[in-house]
Amino acid sequence: TQHPYGHSTIGYLYDIEHVTAKKLQNFHDTYYMPNNAIVMVTGQFNSEQVMKDIDEHFGSIPSKKVPKMNLVEPLQTGQRRVHVNFNSSPLVAVGFKGPKGVSRDAIALKVLGLILTSGPTSKFYPKVKDGTFHSVELDFERTHDPNLFTLWGILSSESKLKSAEETLINVAQNCNITQKDLEVAVKTLSNQWKRSEESTQGFTSELNEAAARGDVFDAIDRHETLKSLTLADMNHCKKYFDVNKSTVATLLNNKVAEMPDNSTIAPEPSIPQQPVPSFEPMSINLDNVIQSDKNVYFEYPMSDIHLRVSIPSLGSNEHAQMIGALMTKGTKMQDRYFKAEDIHMFLNENNIQREIGLDENGILLKITMPSDMGVLEKELNLLKSEIYNPTFPNDEFEQVRRHIAEETAGGMADVNKVASIKLNQSIFEPSDYRYAKDSKESSQIMWNTNRNELLMEHKKTCGKGIYITAVANDMKYLNKIQNTLESTGGNVSHTCAPKKKTLKNVDVKIPGMSSTTVAYGCGIDIDMHHEDFIPLT
Repeated sequence: TQHPYGHSTIGYLYDIEHVTAKKLQNFHDTYYMPNNAIVMVTGQFNSEQVMKDIDEHFGSIPSKKVPKMNLVEPLQTGQRRVHVNFNSSPLVAVGFKGPKGVSRDAIALKVLGLILTSGPTSKFYPKVKDGTFHSVELDFERTHDPNLFTLWGILSSESKLKSAEETLINVAQNCNITQKDLEVAVKTLSNQWKRSEESTQGFTSELNEAAARGDVFDAIDRHETLKSLTLADMNHCKKYFDVNKSTVATLLNNKVAEMPDNSTIAPEPSIPQQPVPSFEPMSINLDNVIQSDKNVYFEYPMSDIHLRVSIPSLGSNEHAQMIGALMTKGTKMQDRYFKAEDIHMFLNENNIQREIGLDENGILLKITMPSDMGVLEKELNLLKSEIYNPTFPNDEFEQVRRHIAEETAGGMADVNKVASIKLNQSIFEPSDYRYAKDSKESSQIMWNTNRNELLMEHKKTCGKGIYITAVANDMKYLNKIQNTLESTGGNVSHTCAPKKKTLKNVDVKIPGMSSTTVAYGCGIDIDMHHEDFIPLT
């Protein structure tokens, strides 16, 4: 209520609109001085020379006394509640007072947050599968002063609001945490920290964040603290989940605003046609590239292996999205069933990152993993099984369908999503495989889809082979990927129907939205069969 953390970092629109040059100058003169700044230099350099350079550029600037902000949030003696009517899905959030960022408890709370919310092994995942929540997310940052540990429960129905709030608090306070839960969460957080430190820029950013927390060496020391955490730390940190010191926020919207059926089409502006500029093609050393019918493999000096797998789809984008999500929810390999929890644990233990989405062919998987042959072999075997032999478990199917359908329907109130769809529809005919349906229609298709439909569509799709782009620092990894994943399936033929005339303005008004999005684009044709074409990640 009194600490600056209660304000948005970017500030408020009224203040921005009414700020004067004099106020900005006063702020600059008060806070922008060497004794209130940190210069962080990371990489390969001569330390003595760098210190001389810093002194040369900053040494002559006089120091000044900086006003101190020793604001202490007043003791909270009872639960606070706030209710907001907003153009969004129903949402309930419970925020608990946390500790200072540079503390053992803060790191323990980061781990506890992962145990509660991260992946199919999390404590809230059963409540997502049974429909209590659309999803549960965590917001907790380690900051200089105590901050909020907030659990966000996104709902599909306003009727579940009260029970959802009770569930958030009850699970956080009373969940049973095992040693395995702790080990998985510690590994996850350790992987996140290590990935953030891999690049020079990333490590510099981590050092700056640690300095802002109050101790630059926290970026180094946190790893040892993380390793030393025990179940006692987890149970100890549940003391922060005190209802009398919590803040509950609810966001309600009785009806998500629907897009108007008759979008206003503005008069076409007079814009002269412009020729496409010429460019020099990217120079690639083909001696370090393996190329086959559908696939390309690059040898490049980098620490990780990067793999892009595109799986053609014969059906709708809606079905492709659901199949992609379900492929990682269960598979049968060597007479053994692997559940979503098993797959999540394997990826976590081996520091493998995955992103699943859609591309111009259908399903797209982006995978990053360590340059380790043992890890690569296991991941490739698992991936091949997921692609060609998924199980599509019934309970996971229901959860995936509900989650994606509800999320898609939410696009009706997303100005960026609406703009993207309308731009797409202005370029492609409905018969074109790239045509994007309105969010409401897409969501309805998902709700009307049954598990057997997806199984049959997957069976037709997986026989058509996959497209692979791989980048690794050694040809042995690329050869392994090629030998394991390449298939001889036929090509998928898509219907292309770009509109002959696409120059027009489409104006869509969404009630209740304060922001505006302008999308501009055009359709282009790329000959992917040209001899000079090389797909890139």
